[in-house]
Amino acid sequence: MLHENLRTQLDKILKADLPFISGAHMTTDHWSSRCNDAYQSLTMHYISKNWEYKKWTVECKATQGRHTGESIAALTDAMINNIPGLKEDCYKTMTTDAASNMIKGMQESLVIDKHFRCIDHLINVCVQNALLEESVSQAVQKCKDLASATHRSSSKTELLKKTAQEIGGINNTCLIFEFVQLVNIFEIV
Repeated sequence: MLHENLRTQLDKILKADLPFISGAHMTTDHWSSRCNDAYQSLTMHYISKNWEYKKWTVECKATQGRHTGESIAALTDAMINNIPGLKEDCYKTMTTDAASNMIKGMQESLVIDKHFRCIDHLINVCVQNALLEESVSQAVQKCKDLASATHRSSSKTELLKKTAQEIGGINNTCLIFEFVQLVNIFEIV
C-alpha cells in the first residue's frame, strides 16, 4: 500500500515536470542482495521549469539470468520508456560504473544519447590496482608502520618532527611530506 501511494505521487510529479525539460541525467547499476537476488536500479536527475534540482529513484527491478550488455540495454530502455511524462526527444545521459557489460549495455541502448563512466568508480579501480603493485603496497605498509609507531610513542613523534625540520618539513602535529621524504624518514622507526 505504501509503495503504491509513493509510486502514484512520484508519477504525478514526473508527469507535471518532465514535459518541460529538454534533458535528463540518469544513473543505473546492478547489485545482489544478501540472498543473492539480483536487481537493477534507475535514478533520474533534472532541473525543473522552476529551476529546482530534482532527483528520484524511478525504478528498481529484480533481474534474472546473466547481466549481459544486451540484457542491461533491454532493461534500461524499458525502465526509461516507462517513466511517465518523459518525452522521446528529451536528451538522455547516463552514468554507470566502468564494467564492460555496463559499457556494452549503454552502447546498445536505443534511448541513451550519451554515456559517462563514473569518475569515483574509475579512481577506485585505479587505486585498487595500484595497491596490487609491490612497491606501492610496501610504501603503504611503511606509512602505516610510521603512523602506528608515532601514535604509540611520543619520543618517536618528537624524533619524526626533529627529522622533518632538518630536511625542510613542517613543524606541527599534521606533518606533510612528499612521498620520497616520508620513505626516507621511515628509517628512524
